[in-house]
Amino acid sequence: MEIRHARMEDVDRLAALEAVCFPAAEAAGREALAARVERFGDHFWLLEEEGRLIAFVNGMVTDQPDLTDAM
Repeated sequence: MEIRHARMEDVDRLAALEAVCFPAAEAAGREALAARVERFGDHFWLLEEEGRLIAFVNGMVTDQPDLTDAM
């Protein structure tokens, strides 16, 4: 298994996994994920096994105690 940061070439696989894991109304679309990876790809952790994406976690870094919709 390997844990690594996201790259732009991962976006299609991220979107596919997101669609499997969340209801359509809640899943981030490909464009939203691409924007996130472009802006803060170093804050995505991808878990891969034999080249297959198993899981991912993403989030930005902030000193604010609460997340806001603007984030």
